[in-house]
Amino acid sequence: MGDYKSPFTITNEILSYVSSVSEKMGRITAISSLESKPHLRRNNHIRSIHVSAEIIYSRQEKGTSSA
Repeated sequence: MGDYKSPFTITNEILSYVSSVSEKMGRITAISSLESKPHLRRNNHIRSIHVSAEIIYSRQEKGTSSA
């Protein structure tokens, strides 16, 4: 590979464009991953409420106070 000569020259301008595109792609990926999974947040919230209610119910059955 020591004899290979690339037909392209990488300039600071090209590196700047590549960097800009990469940054924008990262932002789009981050935003789309948050927007595409609201059901997970909702399901976890429901599960948390359910478990809390079970704990309170179980304490009331045993006659202990939660406070």
